[in-house]
Amino acid sequence: MSIRGRQLSIANVGSASAVAATILVAAACAKLPVAGSAPKPTRAVAAAAAIRGVESTIRGALARSDTAALVAVLDSGVIFAYRQGASRGRPSVAAAMIGGRLGQGDYRTLVTFDEPERCERGATLGGMYGVTRRQADGDVGVENGAFAIRLVVADTVSRVAEVVFDRSVNAARHRLTRSCRELRTVRLESSRLRVALLPLSASRWNANQTLESELAQRGWTRGAADGPTNDQFGRPHTRSDGAPSMLSTLSVSLVRSLSLELTTQLQPNTGTLTTYNPAAASLLTEHYRARPVSMTLSAGWRFLRVGAGPVLVSSQWTEQYEHLLLDSTTDPPSYRNDFAGRVDSAWSRRSIGATINATTVLPIAGRVFATTMAAARLGTRAALPGVPTHERWLANLDGSYMAAGFGYAW
Repeated sequence: MSIRGRQLSIANVGSASAVAATILVAAACAKLPVAGSAPKPTRAVAAAAAIRGVESTIRGALARSDTAALVAVLDSGVIFAYRQGASRGRPSVAAAMIGGRLGQGDYRTLVTFDEPERCERGATLGGMYGVTRRQADGDVGVENGAFAIRLVVADTVSRVAEVVFDRSVNAARHRLTRSCRELRTVRLESSRLRVALLPLSASRWNANQTLESELAQRGWTRGAADGPTNDQFGRPHTRSDGAPSMLSTLSVSLVRSLSLELTTQLQPNTGTLTTYNPAAASLLTEHYRARPVSMTLSAGWRFLRVGAGPVLVSSQWTEQYEHLLLDSTTDPPSYRNDFAGRVDSAWSRRSIGATINATTVLPIAGRVFATTMAAARLGTRAALPGVPTHERWLANLDGSYMAAGFGYAW
C-alpha cells in the first residue's frame, strides 16, 4: 500500500474489499480540523482524540490483514448504502464491505478526498474512488464513483456509522441519513440548559389603543393624530409607544422533547396617551411601564419548539389630570392655560394571563446557536381606580412580539 498526499493505492484485494478498505484507510489519513487548541482535555479535544484512535486502528488492521479489527470499528447500527441496495447492522455490513469478493484477479484502487467536515460528535467525509481490475486472462475492468462516510463519537470511542456509494459526492452526502449540521443539532437537542439573548425585537402592545377607546366613551378624545391642537391648553394630543425591548430566555430540558422556558423582558415597555375633555375643560395624560415574565412548557421537534404557559405582567401607571380654572379677574371671566388645577396619581399592578410561543433554534458552531421567537399574550388585564371624573377603568396589557438573537447551550 502506498500513500501520496491524499491518494491511496491498494493491490491484490477483492473489488468490494478494496473500495471499502481504501475508504476506511483514507478516512483515517484525512486530517480533521480540531475545534480549539487549548491543552486542557475538553470534549472537543477528547472527540478528536477518539477519531485519531480509530484511524490508527484501521491503519494497523489493514497492515496486518486483520478483518476482525476492521469490523470492530463499525458501529453496531452501521449503514452501508450502494447502488444495488443497502445493508444495516455490523454483521451484514461487514459481509458486504469487507468480506465480499468478486472473483480472482489483481485490483488497484485510487481514492481522493474532499475536505472533511468536523462535527460536534464526529465527521463527514466525501470523495471519489476508482478500481481497476486485471484478471488472469488479461481482461481489465474499471469501476469508479463517489462516496461519503460518517464517523460518530460516543464518549471517547469513535465508530464508522455510515458509508454511502453513489455517482457523485453530493449525491452520496445527500443520502447520508444524518448530515453534519444535524449532528450539531443532536448535540443541541441533548443539552440540558440553554440561555439566549434576543436584542432584535418588534412588539405590539394593546394598552394605549384599548385605553384610548375606553376614555373616548367617557368624553376624552385625542382627535386626528396630525390635526392642530384645538384645546385651551395649547398642547398636542398624542399617543406614543416606547422602543422595542431586549429579551432573554432560560430553557431547562426535562426530557429530550420537553423543556421549561423562562422568558423575561430586560427593559420595560412604555407608552403615553394624552387626551382632552372639552366639556370639562380638562387634559388627561396617562403613562405606563410594563414588563412581562412568562414560564412555558415547550415541546420540540428538530429546530422548532412550541410552548404555552402563564405570563405575569408587572405594570406601573401614572396619571396626570389637569383642569382649567376660570380666571375671575378678567372681564369677562375666562379660562387661561397657565391657570389650572392638577392632580397626579400613581398605581402598580400585577396581571396574570396566558402566553403561547413558537421558537426556532439553529446550531451555528460549537455550543452557540441562533434563535428566533414569536409570542402572544392573552387575558392580561389591570383594573385601575382612576380619578373622580373617570373612575374604575380597565387596562388591556395583551400583545405580541417577534425577536431574534443568539444563545449558548450546556
